[in-house]
Amino acid sequence: MVAISNSNFSRLQSHATPLVDDLDSVLAKILDVYEKTTGARPAPASVGEDEDLSVKTYPVENPPLLTYTSLSNILIDGKAFDKKYWNPVLFEVIRQATVKMGFDALKPHLDVNYKDNEVTGFGEFIKEAGITVQGRDANLCYRSIMKVAKAAKISVTIDFYWQETPKAAHPGRAGRFVYDGK
Repeated sequence: MVAISNSNFSRLQSHATPLVDDLDSVLAKILDVYEKTTGARPAPASVGEDEDLSVKTYPVENPPLLTYTSLSNILIDGKAFDKKYWNPVLFEVIRQATVKMGFDALKPHLDVNYKDNEVTGFGEFIKEAGITVQGRDANLCYRSIMKVAKAAKISVTIDFYWQETPKAAHPGRAGRFVYDGK
């Protein structure tokens, strides 16, 4: 797993062909131009040709199976969010959506289990909404995050990776979701 800044990732995206390139293919294009321009010799590959180490950006509407994933970087409405777990991201998106559009307008877009007021032992109390929200598994949590983000037009970027377990959909691989808030 390699971490790169959001600005460098955006620069790389500007050189990508949509629905064709991934991070690895864009880096290969840039390295090809650099090596051709400078006359540098390509370095020998240290991994097998078939090994995919890139970060794949998945369509927001069609996520892969997210069981056994961990979060590595989250941006909510352009600001970094430090709690690297699915449920806290959901709670924060609900919090921001409530502030932005009001709870009554948000209510039809909530597909989570919640109870009015603060309920001890049920889940996370979201003061701005006046509700306690029960946690969900990664797959349901992601769907709820996107549903609320779309309703409130909140941009969300989530970088994640599958844990190294045979039960994961893509053990050791990394992925990204980008919703621009429009």
